[in-house]
Amino acid sequence: MFKIGEFSRLSNTSVRMLRHYDKLELLTPHLIDDQSDYRYYQAAQLATVNKIKQLQALGFSLALIKDMLVNQPDITLERYFEIRQQEVTDELAQLKRQQLLIASATDIIQQHSTLPQYHVVEKWIPERQVISVRQVISSYEAETRLWEILGAEAEKQQVTLTSPPLGLTLYHGDEYQEQNIDTEVQSAVKGRYLNTDLVHFKRVPDTHVASVTFNGSYDQMPSVAEAVATWMEINQYQLAGPMFNIFHVSPADSQIQEDWVTEACYQITPRKDEA
Repeated sequence: MFKIGEFSRLSNTSVRMLRHYDKLELLTPHLIDDQSDYRYYQAAQLATVNKIKQLQALGFSLALIKDMLVNQPDITLERYFEIRQQEVTDELAQLKRQQLLIASATDIIQQHSTLPQYHVVEKWIPERQVISVRQVISSYEAETRLWEILGAEAEKQQVTLTSPPLGLTLYHGDEYQEQNIDTEVQSAVKGRYLNTDLVHFKRVPDTHVASVTFNGSYDQMPSVAEAVATWMEINQYQLAGPMFNIFHVSPADSQIQEDWVTEACYQITPRKDEA
């Protein structure tokens, strides 16, 4: 048998790491002397150290290596390698996306001498019950009227809004419109209420979106859309429904533009390869 220092030299593994293996119960000393507390290893344990190092070189964590060698030895190494192969494939795809994002950010810096202004976030907006008003309006400024209708009915029926209420505006239609805009306003609610001619209550499913949160004027929307389009192109997504804006701080809350906080959301789905 070999003392831990000797075994360290033979295995090309530091004493600190051998103690770490012991703590994880991945490789324990063959014998610990009760009197001196010296740790002794056998020559046969060198094979285990070599296996550990080989598996680490393939990217397996020590916790998973313990499963492979100690906890679940009945699962074949081939199965673990298949799982790791898929992980590496996913990691390479993520690195490729990061590479494209860096290239896009570099282009923006070269053109504008600054970092991209807008950060795109992929997220799911949970399923919810909403109060909704949908009409075709003459212009975007006329959206205020829809909120007035919604607010009046909410007050009439004593509707309980969620906190936060997730007030948002959806813009329906297959293309951008300057007028005759199919527009829907919503707020999330608790409870059940009666539909009217103008106001409806409905369940909205969870929604997969790419979103950008920005503060200030809505004049930024073209730049926000450009940032989202670039992100979608890099990450292989396509639009999957009407875009909508969530008003975290709206003109109804403050007349100062700099106070406004808007989250522009674009519904997305993975892009399908065209034949």
